Amino acid sequence: MKAKAKPRLWRDRLKEDMRRPGFKRAFQEAREELALAEQIAQAREKAGLSQEMLGQAIGTTQSVISRIEHGGQNLTLAMLHKIAGALHRSVDIHLR
Repeated sequence: MKAKAKPRLWRDRLKEDMRRPGFKRAFQEAREELALAEQIAQAREKAGLSQEMLGQAIGTTQSVISRIEHGGQNLTLAMLHKIAGALHRSVDIHLR
């Protein structure tokens, strides 16, 4: 009787893919974008603002805020400063 092949785990595939420079770079960029999106969502919730309220405070719509918080919207530095200001936060960027 032939043994069934062990299924590949996601983390094993990721480990293999991370050896490819293009994949690794894209993965790291996506991870950073999603981390920023999460920080914005958490700060907005902590400030007690809805997505609509934050949108109004910075001159945009709720749907734009939703896309930002889901990592589906490219952010300019100017927009990031507007969001930070509305949330009584500051922007701190480091090059490494």
